[in-house]
This record gives sequence, C-alpha cells and structure tokens, in this order.
Amino acid sequence: MGHVPSTALQLVINNPRSLVHVYELDAELGKGAFGTVRLGCIRATGAKRAIKTISREKMKESQGSLKLEIEIMKMLDHPGIVMLFEVLEDEDVHLSMELCEGCLTDRVKAKPHKHLPHDELQTAMHQVFSAIYYLHNKNIIHRDLKSDNILLKVGPNERLTRTSLKVSDFGLSRIVKDGEYLSSVAGTPSHMAPEVHDRRCNHKSDIWSCGVILYFLFCGELPFKDEEATKKGQYKVSGPLWDKADLHMLTFLSMLLCKRSGLRYSARRALRDDWLRLRSASRSFSTKDSKRKGLLEDLRSFRALNKFKRAVICTAVSMLPEQEIAESRNIFMSLDADGDGMVSAQDLKKAGSLAVGFEDQVLSSRQVRQACGVTDKFESFVSTRAFGYTEFLAATIDPDVYLDNKVLQATFSCFDRDADGDISLSELSNGHLLGALSMEELHEIMAWCDLDGNMQIDFPEFEAMMRSA
Repeated sequence: MGHVPSTALQLVINNPRSLVHVYELDAELGKGAFGTVRLGCIRATGAKRAIKTISREKMKESQGSLKLEIEIMKMLDHPGIVMLFEVLEDEDVHLSMELCEGCLTDRVKAKPHKHLPHDELQTAMHQVFSAIYYLHNKNIIHRDLKSDNILLKVGPNERLTRTSLKVSDFGLSRIVKDGEYLSSVAGTPSHMAPEVHDRRCNHKSDIWSCGVILYFLFCGELPFKDEEATKKGQYKVSGPLWDKADLHMLTFLSMLLCKRSGLRYSARRALRDDWLRLRSASRSFSTKDSKRKGLLEDLRSFRALNKFKRAVICTAVSMLPEQEIAESRNIFMSLDADGDGMVSAQDLKKAGSLAVGFEDQVLSSRQVRQACGVTDKFESFVSTRAFGYTEFLAATIDPDVYLDNKVLQATFSCFDRDADGDISLSELSNGHLLGALSMEELHEIMAWCDLDGNMQIDFPEFEAMMRSA
C-alpha cells in the first residue's frame, strides 16, 4: 500500500503484524461493496476501532481508486475527520479506522420533527466547515459530501458537541490545485453543484454540497429534486418552519447555494460568516476549558525531542482509547481559533496567558515561539511550524499513559518490522516509520539509544530511551 508515512502518526500505516495479533475482533458492524466492517479492540490498550476488511479480489477490481482513497486518508489529521490508524495485510487488506456510531442522516430522522434544533445545527455546520477548510488547504476535494457521510461520535440521545462529528468516505476524493478543475461527474446527484453536471468541478463544489446538508438538517428535506432543479438553483424557503428561520442562517445558506461558483463562499469565508461567528460567541469555550498548567512547556519539550522519540510517542498515542485523549483533544479544539485543524503560534498568542497556565503574566511572543520549537530569535513569528492534531495530543497527554509496558511493547513492535526483537538501522532508514533521514540523523539516533553498541535497539534500550528525561 505504499511507503509514504502517515501525516497524522509519522509512521507508515503498513503494520507487519497479523490482524489477530494486534486486535481482538468482535461483532460485524456492517457490509459494503468492498468488504465487511468489524469491531476491533487493540489488545495492548483496549481502544476500540472499526476494522474494514477488503478482499484482494476487490482490490484488483478497483485497485487504483482504493489505493488513492487510502493515500488521501494518510494525509489527514483533523479532529473532525475519521482517522485511518493503520493498514494490515495478509490474504486480505485490513483498514483500522476510528469507530463512530451512526451518521447525521439517522440523527435527523430520529428527531420528532425530522430536523436539528438551531444550536445543534450551528454546532454541526461549524465542525463540517472546519474539516472542509482543512481538506481544501491540502488541495483535496471531497466530492461526496452528504449527511450519510458525516458520522457521529455520540449516541442518539446525546447532544451534539464540538467533537461529535467526523467527515468520512473519501472514495471519490481527489487532489486538485487552485485553478484546476475536474471534468468527471461524481458524487450523489441530489448534492451535486451545477458545475459538476457541466463537468467543471473544483473546491467550491464541496461548498454547494454543504449548503444542501444545511438545508436538509434544518427542515428534513432536500432542496433540489433533479439535475434541472439544481441548475436553476432555486429552492423553497417558505412555510411555517422557514418563517421562523434565523435571518443570518438564511443569508449564510444563500452564499452556499449560490449558482455562480465564483461568488459562492469558500470554506474559510464560511467559517467567518456572522451566523457561525454568532455560534462561536454564544457557545464559546470558556478560558478554563483550554487552561492547562504548563501547556507551553509541554509543547516546547516535545519539539525539543529528536524525530525518533516524537514518532514513537505519536505511534503510542494512536493506540490509546478515547477517554485517554479527550482532555488534550478539547484543549486543541479550543485553541484552534480559525478552525484550520492546526494550533499555530498565532493561536497560542491569541489564547492568552490564562489559557496556557500563566495566571499573572503577559504571554510574550518569545514564549510562544519557544513552545513551537523556535530557537532563532530572528525567525518570523508567522513562519513558526504549527502543531498538527496528533502531534499536539502526543505533546500534551500524560506520559504515564503511553509509558505503560503493554503500550511500549506494542509500539516497539511497530518499529521492529521483522519481529526479531531488535530495531535495526535499516528499519529506521527504510522510510516506513520516520520518513527520509540523513545518515547523520540515523547514527545520532543509534548513538543515543544503542547502549551496548551493537547497532541494534532492543526493547530494554527502547524502554530506557522512552523513560529518560
């Protein structure tokens, strides 16, 4: 499935171990065109995953599209997008993915009046646009956005919160740069933008689909019945429910379902619209939500580690159950002010001193730059490298959680690809785990970890490295 490291985990999602060695498999959750989905539990941590198994025959039939879907998912690391954790291969191909409960369509249909209440509507659309903004920044067009493909992390009777939704299903997604267009017609007809039918699809086509989703969530119906209605771009906003609609919401909807794609909102502009900003003002996260004593020091210390140890911690964190990452995830989302799926130096500065544990001090630009790993005082504040989602989790989670012996053993196995009990220089350098490293970097890692000088890292040496300050 390729040798490109995952953006999220900084390791190759090509696990050399067998599926049953890593996971305890449970009930079948569903079937699709390409295989089955089962509940899986990571043996080392108890974390639950959705295990999608694809037969090799199906892979042959649709090899190109399935491989592209997996490669695109490897690029994604956002709290509002379903995470692909790893790929395991035997006679079949197994994808270990984030476990969700139902979809947004089911949520709407289960409501007594077949639509979401206003506050949940704003919460849902803010999460969707945050995920789409992140995708579009990576030049990815989803092409099949609909409520069926927005999954839930909460049960049917729980309220939607800022972490409830996950955009999924990247089977039709493509990488398209600004100024480029796709000429193929793809997606669900009821959610296709007019220009898709005209074979001129770009990122703005996703925004139209978001407008269709908003319309459906508000009233329980779809705005367009067929291609002809879509091309006219006219939709009904009359009736008792629409008469009570928020004027800000109606204006927002009109900028999503704008027939002229050039005038239609971008994902970035949608996040800045008054309607979603009103949501942020009325349901903003209090300072105590993001407050974390020593947060800046945690970030600084993580960035000071070498690439190997950072990758090991990210790998370990990817195996942890939901309850272990919840606090760090909430902090990440409260700090991500612009909704781009990254915590930047600007986000940290904007959060202010109280949010990062400095009760009585003014937070300086120097402190923020140091937290982002910048040591050069002349480096631009704006150019500092932002923290991605998984990297932020790894930097802020309680080390005692990933230093558990079972977790360390499982993490070590990911790096020991030939299962001989040692991590060799070739296993570090093959690009599966750490990306491209220079020989100097590889020898530095060995010099730091290889205590007996045999050019191998065994588990005791690995554990000593992880427990060292």
